[in-house]
Amino acid sequence: MNTLKKILNTSTDTAVANFNPIDGSTTSQNTTNDSNNNVGRPSTSPINFKTMPFKINKGNVETVKDNKPRIDLNVEEETQSYHINDKDLPPYLCQPHNDLIEKFRYIQKQEDLRLRDATIHPETSKWKLGCSADISNNKRNRYANIMTYERNRVKLNVIDGNDYINASYVKVNIPEQSERAGLYIATQGPTLATYNQFWQMCFDKCPGKDIVIVMVTPLTEGYREKCYPYWPSQEGEEWHIPQKQSTKQGDFSEFKYGLDIKCLSVFTPSAASHNLPFTYTKMNLTISNQPPSNRHTKTIHHIYFDKWRDMSSPDEFEPILELSKFANGLNIQNNPIVVHCSAGVGRTGTFIALDHLVNFTKDFDVDLPDFVRDYTHDLIEQIVSQLRIQRLKMVQLLDQYTFIYNAAREIYIKHVLQESRKRYRRIREENN
Repeated sequence: MNTLKKILNTSTDTAVANFNPIDGSTTSQNTTNDSNNNVGRPSTSPINFKTMPFKINKGNVETVKDNKPRIDLNVEEETQSYHINDKDLPPYLCQPHNDLIEKFRYIQKQEDLRLRDATIHPETSKWKLGCSADISNNKRNRYANIMTYERNRVKLNVIDGNDYINASYVKVNIPEQSERAGLYIATQGPTLATYNQFWQMCFDKCPGKDIVIVMVTPLTEGYREKCYPYWPSQEGEEWHIPQKQSTKQGDFSEFKYGLDIKCLSVFTPSAASHNLPFTYTKMNLTISNQPPSNRHTKTIHHIYFDKWRDMSSPDEFEPILELSKFANGLNIQNNPIVVHCSAGVGRTGTFIALDHLVNFTKDFDVDLPDFVRDYTHDLIEQIVSQLRIQRLKMVQLLDQYTFIYNAAREIYIKHVLQESRKRYRRIREENN
């Protein structure tokens, strides 16, 4: 209870009376559609249609006003100049900054209300934090104020002992927009006490033969650990993950089997054959204490992006876009991508929001001729709202929230519109 009060006291906004939280799912991996209804939305949050001050000229997007960034499109065959205004972009990408501030405050206020309900009704609330708030699990939480909702927490497949790990199932599925659901496991950066359970979770909870892990935090910042180096990082290096693991005296988790993990290859950003802004490590994860016929092996694809500082947004969007495309290229449908930063909320939520937006929504599908013209909601707000009802503080800061809009606008102009223009030219040439 004291931990819950501490969280409420550090919230961005004070919780208001007459509790009416955004509803959520009744199963561990499903989310509600209520966040799409705009019920209880503040009067300051409707979409404003503004002319976008961009001009395309010979392959470049240049700003007409000084307060907007210049974006290079690199379209070599572009020969004509034309303006981009609000009718060329989804309307939620054309909002003034003040509207985004109000929407973020509203999202935060809804979380405050959910936490208040969990505090008042710790046993019966839909938003109860359950065992994640137990003092016995303090050693398993990297941060005291980052806990999991009981209803969608990941439960370790133990045969004895504690099944708690600070990780949440996350499903993003926006009505009228999502072409398929985005499945993720959002978790904290493993600690020395929890990294063995992390590997057991990855093996058991990712049903595919390939496991994709996206790490968006450096190991340390300012001499403070943000994540324990939980994976073998040298080619040929092997580790053993024991069957029975303990975090402290009296707290243990025992699994059906142990695991062996072996590093197969490492590609750093400086590698000529790699040429990507992150470190990619390929590993094998194998059941260890079973007969040879049962020694199942899965391939780990570990993607480590260390240029994203804590409590901040990235300096640029292109590396995040490349990271997203690379991760999805390695994954299969219905297999969750494991995403973590340090706390598993701010940078993790920002990455997941952008990942689903640019890969799995109709508005960003380059195979479709246009965005969904009759979609009347703010797609980014809907995604972040769904994330928040599944894990605390997802997209933690206003700076991270506005970064999603800025990055989405640039991605839409630079990639979606560019591809649409190429297709239109091809059709025109074929008809001529």
